[in-house]
Amino acid sequence: MKFRAFLYGLSLLCSALTLMACSPQEKTTTASSSSAPNTVSAPAARHNLVFVGEQVSTINPLINAMDELPSLIFSGLMRYDGSGQPVTDVAESYNYDESAQTYTFKLRPQAQWHDDKPLTADDVVFTYQLLLSDAGRICPLQSNYLEIAKVEALDAHTVKFTLSKQNSAILGYFNLGLLPKHLLDGQNLATTSFNQAPVGSGRYRVDTWDHAAGRIELVAFDDFYGQKPHLTHLTYCTVGDENTKSLMLQSGEADLAWLNAHLADQFRQNAGFNNFDFVSADMRAIAFDFKTPFVKAHAAEIGLLNLAINKDALVQAVLAGRGVQAFSPLQLSPMGGNRQADIYPFDVNKFAQEMELRGWQKNAAGIYERDGKPFAFRVQVRSYEQERVDLAQICARMLQQAGVAMEVVLVPQFDWQTGYEAYLWGMAAPFDPDELYSSLVSGMSDNTMSYSNTRVDELLTSGRRVREITARTPFYQEFEVVFARQPSCLPLVFLEGNYVALKGLHGIDTQRVLGHHAAGVFWNIENWSWQDSQVSK
Repeated sequence: MKFRAFLYGLSLLCSALTLMACSPQEKTTTASSSSAPNTVSAPAARHNLVFVGEQVSTINPLINAMDELPSLIFSGLMRYDGSGQPVTDVAESYNYDESAQTYTFKLRPQAQWHDDKPLTADDVVFTYQLLLSDAGRICPLQSNYLEIAKVEALDAHTVKFTLSKQNSAILGYFNLGLLPKHLLDGQNLATTSFNQAPVGSGRYRVDTWDHAAGRIELVAFDDFYGQKPHLTHLTYCTVGDENTKSLMLQSGEADLAWLNAHLADQFRQNAGFNNFDFVSADMRAIAFDFKTPFVKAHAAEIGLLNLAINKDALVQAVLAGRGVQAFSPLQLSPMGGNRQADIYPFDVNKFAQEMELRGWQKNAAGIYERDGKPFAFRVQVRSYEQERVDLAQICARMLQQAGVAMEVVLVPQFDWQTGYEAYLWGMAAPFDPDELYSSLVSGMSDNTMSYSNTRVDELLTSGRRVREITARTPFYQEFEVVFARQPSCLPLVFLEGNYVALKGLHGIDTQRVLGHHAAGVFWNIENWSWQDSQVSK
C-alpha cells in the first residue's frame, strides 16, 4: 500500500505540471497545499461554487441525460427525490388512468424558458416526438420510452401520454429534460449549436461557456418556478483527469469534486475539507463487444473469467476498501441481490478445471490455447480515469497468472470502430432495475456491444410489464442468475461516490443513491449554502 501511495503522489506531481486554468472569477478564498494549518477569512455571505466536473462537449438532455449538467439546466415533468422516488417537477400534478394506460400532466403555468418564453404543452409534445423519431436514435435512453404510442397537448398547460403497453418505470423516466420547440424545431439534434448554448427551464441558466479554459458559468434563473438556490453562481470546470481535480481543490481553485477513493482519502485528515461518501450504484466491469470474432467464438466462456479475478483485492487496492465486490448489475437494487447469481466466486483452481474441461491447454508461455488460438483479448481504457486504469491493469495481471492474455490499451476516448474486444465499462441503475433494459435487451438503444440473450430479453421485458414491486422482483432475481451464466461483462466492483468539499459548504445530502460517475450529487442544490465565516485548511 505504501508503494501505491507513492504512485498516486507521483501522479499528482505530474498532473501539477499541466493543471488546467479553471478558477472562479470572484476569488473568495486562498489555500495552501502545505500540511501546516492556517486560517484565511472568507466573505460573510458567499453565493458562488466552483465544481470540478467531467469533460463536456454537449449539453442536451436527449444526448447526455445521465450527466450532471442537464439536471441543473433543464427540467423534466418529474424528477427523483432523495429516496430515489419520482416526484413532480415542471408538472404540478399528474393522473394515471390504468384502464386507458394514459398519463395526464398539468404543467406549472409559471414555468418559463431561460430566454423568458413560456414553457407550454407544445414543448413537451415536441420533446417526446423528437425523442421517439428517427432523429432521437442518438439518445441512448430512447428505448425507455418505446411504449409511448401518442403524446398530445390538451391545452397550453395539459399534456397526455397514451401507452401501447405497460411500462412500470416510465413515471420516473418522465424526468427527461424538456427542450424548447421555438429554438429547436427543424434543427439537427446532433449538430445544432443549441448543444453548446443550451436554453432550459431549470434552476440554473448558462451564462458563458469558455471551451478553451474548460469553464461553464451558470447563474441561478431568477424566474425559476420552484425553490431558488442560495448559490446564485456555479462554475463548472470540465476536467477529466482526477489528479488535476485533486490539485484544484488543494490550491483553492475548486470547492467541490468527485474523486477516486485514494485521492479522496488524502483529504480526510485535512481540517479545511469535508468528505461526503455516498452509496452509489456505479458498477465497473469488463464489457465485451459481441460483434468481434473473439467474443462471438468464446461468449460461453466469458463468465468463467470471474473465477480468476480476486475482486476483494480490487476493492482493497483500487477503492481503498470503499466499495464492494460485484456479481450482478442489480445486486444493490431492492429488487435484486440474488446470491444465487454469485456463481463464480474467486477460485483459480476451479477456473483451471473448467478451462481444461472445455479443451483449453496452456502453451509454453503459460497462456491457454485451443485449436492453435490463444485465449487473448484487448480491453480499451480511458487513460485519464485512474481508477479504471488500475482496475484493468490489476485484472490483467490476475488473468495472466491464470493463463489468459488481456492486453490493456489506454485511449483518450473510447473507439467503437477499431475492433477492441472489450472495454472497462461503467454503468448504474440507481432508481429502477428497468434501467438495464436499454443496454441489455437485444437491439435496444444503448446496447452498444450487441449483447443478446433471449431469456434476458424475456425477463427484463416481463419486469417492465407489471406494476407491483412484489410481482416484478422474481423476474429481476431470475435475470441475475441467467445473466451470470451468460454475461455481457465481468462485474468487478461497485464504487462509493466519494466527494470532497471545502469546509463551510453545507447542505450536501448523502441519502441519495448516486448513478454513473457518481452523478446526482446536485439533487438538492437549492439547499446548499456557505455557512462558515472561517475556512481552515
